[in-house]
Amino acid sequence: LSGTETTGDDGSYSASFTVAAIEGGITTPITVTATGGNITCDWDVEGDDDCGIGISFGSTYPAPAGFALSGFSTITAGDDEETVVVNINVATDLAVQLAGAGADNDAVAAAEAQVLGLIQVATGADLSGINLRTFVLPDLTAAASTALTEQDFSIALFGAAIIGQVGSNGLADIPAVIASIYEGITVTNGNISISGTLLARMATQVSIGAASIQAQLDEAGVTAPTFIANIEANSAGNAALFLLAGDEPVTVSVPVSYTHLRAHETEAD
Repeated sequence: LSGTETTGDDGSYSASFTVAAIEGGITTPITVTATGGNITCDWDVEGDDDCGIGISFGSTYPAPAGFALSGFSTITAGDDEETVVVNINVATDLAVQLAGAGADNDAVAAAEAQVLGLIQVATGADLSGINLRTFVLPDLTAAASTALTEQDFSIALFGAAIIGQVGSNGLADIPAVIASIYEGITVTNGNISISGTLLARMATQVSIGAASIQAQLDEAGVTAPTFIANIEANSAGNAALFLLAGDEPVTVSVPVSYTHLRAHETEAD
């Protein structure tokens, strides 16, 4: 690479490979990691949330020490593209951690499906057909002026709910919350297992976040999509069920579209 790049105020960035690096061969998918910088607080509870550290909704604050999020490129071995987009958020970071260093495209696709399955369980939204690598999150701090879909709202809300867990259960900052989720996951037969306690924490914060976005839209005089209320209710109900499981592992299935894809590939093999 040409070196470490600095993102713009909106998080956009651009980096280039040197000719020597290209001619030497590049392992794909490419992993891009963002570190440091500022975070916009997109977590609002009853109008005066603190993002876990005393910061108001919509304000920015310095990322905590050790903050880093990663994402995978869309390009794979054999592709010939001059420009490659890599989106980075909490969901893509979990996928990178699950896939591991040097993962090939199949391992990356499996990890992304596992993360989508986790978000699907936490939010109750249908995430079949979503490609995490090309997915662009909406800005929840401007939800009143954003055309939301159930899918982009649920994935954005999952990321925002990470902030909602800061300051509880001994989790001091965002990296600690993400680490607690990743460390609580095991993978068996292509599906992840995670404790009911961890799932309940996620689902509870998702429900709280959905309620806050609903209130934001109401205040702006914007009619909220019905799926926001559905996510609020579904995640709250799921949280109650997960609490019953306690520290016992809960198996999380990948979205249906990925299950069908893997079955088709097996038959083809």
